[in-house]
Order: sequence, then C-alpha cells, then structure tokens
Amino acid sequence: MIFIFTALYCEARMIIEAFQLEKNVQNTRFQEFYREDAKIRLTITGVGEIAAAAAVAGCCAQYPGSPEAAPEEDFLLNLGICGGNDGMEGVFLCNCLTEQATGKSFYPDMLYRHAFPEAQIVTGMTPWKGRPEYAAGLRSGEGCAGTAVREDSGGSCGAGKGGTESEGSLYDMEAAAVYQAGRFFFGPHRMMFLKVVSDHGADGTVTAVNDDPEYGHNVWVDHGNGYTTIYRNQGEVKVKQGETVTQGTTLFLITDNSSKLGYQMMKDGAYVNPMDMLEISG
Repeated sequence: MIFIFTALYCEARMIIEAFQLEKNVQNTRFQEFYREDAKIRLTITGVGEIAAAAAVAGCCAQYPGSPEAAPEEDFLLNLGICGGNDGMEGVFLCNCLTEQATGKSFYPDMLYRHAFPEAQIVTGMTPWKGRPEYAAGLRSGEGCAGTAVREDSGGSCGAGKGGTESEGSLYDMEAAAVYQAGRFFFGPHRMMFLKVVSDHGADGTVTAVNDDPEYGHNVWVDHGNGYTTIYRNQGEVKVKQGETVTQGTTLFLITDNSSKLGYQMMKDGAYVNPMDMLEISG
C-alpha cells in the first residue's frame, strides 16, 4: 500500500482524479481517499506539524504496516507545495528534513535512482515570509542546520542515486513532522518527500486600488509568482498602490456597515477558484 499525505486538498486533487480515488466517508477526523485495487490511500492532514503528525499516526495505526515489511508492500509519500529560495523552481526530492523549532534534522534513505533535483527542507510552525535565518545554515553548504539525528539513517545531505544536489533550501510546515510520525511505521528507506516550489517568500505588492460598483472598493495584490489576489470591501482602504503588504496587513477598515468581503484569485492572468487553494472540510 502507498500511503500519501498532503496538507491541502488542492495538493491532493490531481492524484484523486488521476487514480479515481474514492472518499472514505467513515473517516470523520481527516479527509481520506483510497483505491484498494491500486493500493493507494491518501490522507489530507491539514496545515502544520501537529495536524500532520496526528494524521500520519492515526492513518498508519488504523491501517498498520511494519518497518520489517517488504519495501514494495508499504510506502509513505509526502507531497505538497513549499517555499523556496530565489531561483529554485519545480519539484524537489527532499534528502534532509530539519525541524526549525528543535534544530533536529532527519535523513530519508536515498536507495533508488530518480530524476529529481534534491534539496534540504526546513519545517516551521508559521508561514514562510522569506526569513533567511531559517535557511542560512542550509545555504552555507555545511549540511542541515541544528542537531543531526542519524540513528535511523546513515545518509547524508548530499545527492542520492541519480539525483542532483541543489543549492538553497525549501520551507514547509509539515515534512519533518510527517517523518517523525512515519518512522514508527516505516523504515527511512520507505519514506519519500516530494515538494513543489510555489513561492519564494516574497511579500505582495499592491498594484491597483479602484472603486468597485458592487463592493465600494477593490485592492489588487501581486504576489510575484503568477498569483494575483483581489479583495473587495466598502470600508476605508488602508493601503496605497505600490505599497508592500504581508500576511496580516490591514487592507480595509471594516465596520458593521461594511462587513461584506469579496475575494478573487488569478493565476497567470486567468481566474481560479480560491477554494482549490484551501483545505476543504467534510
């Protein structure tokens, strides 16, 4: 059985559709999809280390494998989007996972040939905002930052078989937690972590502030990675065109008379459904 874990539904949807996975309606704690004949079970963990560890432990305990089982019988695959340093694009196989809160690093075994560039990833508790201190040790070429925990793997931070080592590091909020929970059920040679760089931690830039016929005002924010978000509200606009905004920046002064908020998202100039980028519950 291949156990796949993603944080968000949008990360899982392509796999669900490609393999025609069915939803397990009996699981009310996490969204779970499966196909017994294909030996695939996919769980959407939610965002963050605690949610990820709980989902992995719960799923693997309910459908137990064994560290001594044959490699082809059970395998853990963690897929998802991540932040990356400037210049990092595409899909990366993670050969070193560092938990930012503790500084501990973990090393999945690289015993197979593959075509992916390899990278080291830092797992943190809060969203990436381009904070260089999270990745300074990784970029220095001295290996994973913090205390290396090697008792379950003799690997290193170098490239594995067939892989190419990449300068720089990745950042997510689940990988190290998935590994730590997963190693109770899988050997390090039966866990793989594939991450797709979605952004480089850049803050957004307000590109337009306009009057809106339905909502009163709208604010356009360019996130620099092909994504633009549009916010609409009747309240007083608190930002100006050209201003840099980050998570938590106040865009509108909302009152009881201006509580209606409009939200849209564009990718490369085309509108997309924002719900595809959010965790869908139920």
